[in-house]
Amino acid sequence: MRNKTLLTLLIYFVLNVSFALADSGPRHIYLTWQGDTGTSMTVIFQTLHPVDDPTVYYGTASCSTLDGYEKSVQGRPTRFPGLSRWVNFVNLTGLKPGETYHFRAGGSKLGFSGERKFRTLSAEAKPLRFVSGGDMWIEPATHELMRQAASQSPEFALVGGDIAYADGKLEYLHFWDSWFDAWDKYMVTPDGRMIPMVLAIGNHETVGGFNGTPEDAPFYYNFFKQDQKAYFSRQFGPNVMVYVLDSGHTNPIGGEQTAWLDEEMKRTADIRFRFAIYHVPCYPSYPGSFNAPQAIEGRKHWVPLFDRYKLTGAFENHYHTFKRTKPLRNNKVHPDGTVYFGDGCWGRPPRKVNAERTWYEAAASSTRHVWLVDVKEDSVLYRAMDPHGKVFHTFEDS
Repeated sequence: MRNKTLLTLLIYFVLNVSFALADSGPRHIYLTWQGDTGTSMTVIFQTLHPVDDPTVYYGTASCSTLDGYEKSVQGRPTRFPGLSRWVNFVNLTGLKPGETYHFRAGGSKLGFSGERKFRTLSAEAKPLRFVSGGDMWIEPATHELMRQAASQSPEFALVGGDIAYADGKLEYLHFWDSWFDAWDKYMVTPDGRMIPMVLAIGNHETVGGFNGTPEDAPFYYNFFKQDQKAYFSRQFGPNVMVYVLDSGHTNPIGGEQTAWLDEEMKRTADIRFRFAIYHVPCYPSYPGSFNAPQAIEGRKHWVPLFDRYKLTGAFENHYHTFKRTKPLRNNKVHPDGTVYFGDGCWGRPPRKVNAERTWYEAAASSTRHVWLVDVKEDSVLYRAMDPHGKVFHTFEDS
């Protein structure tokens, strides 16, 4: 135990020295959305010191100098509570849908990054690809799955919780530093685009795992600020909606969250393809987990709404297995029901699955994977890819 503690402290020291040496410019540049996915992008970067003018220079053309870009936007520096770390948020708005933008991030005294680029979501009803998975950490297999996912040129990534495995503890900040470094290195498309992330919360983001508050998940809430709560929605073009949910980590499953989900699914019921992502499965593939408290709560509060509003697919995580269910409605197999995909094995060592398939399972195995999802005009193609780039399971829902 003493050796493990010393190793953790050594890693922490080395990573912070590396961070300090890199502080002539921004570190950990990453993308998410705080608004419309077609006309905005939130550029986030971290520093060890406050930046008076966190700024992003950007435009539709590549430029060798800052003054060559069409526009610049100044954001806000935010100190991470309890740490000598600043997280700088720069929200770009008024962008053109389906457009590629080149940018540099930094500040006048800090210096600026090299040029990077991203693409906004198209406003047209055209084919769309995204990737989904959870339970990552900083395993070599995590990095391989990142690389394989990025090689498929997705428009964005859905991350289903248990991201860096820091458990909400500030002394495990170095886990997040390693995770961000890996994302920055591997989650780039073959043509050089950064892949924006949309993240659900998991038990390893939270001190105590379950029944906590936002204060118990400081990294999740302070690194991303996707919403004031850990449940929200994002629309991707005219035909795709994603509901991001908190399976009891910092918000109760029932009550306000379920009331919000009911209203949001009602409001967006006309959108052709609608997905949910959350951490703990309602229909798990791990032995003995069907009656886990969060699974019971999910089936009690969320599944009736999925059934009522005909959710297209749900991405579940948590158990480090591979799974696809049969289409389900009213807790029974139904040809027009929702299919549940899981169970979160984007790098973590696989666990065993049920010895015999349950009544709701169509496929299950102990396999690391990420889901590739292609939304077409009238159907959705789901493919499970392993760390070697092999597609080992395919399902099309029309």
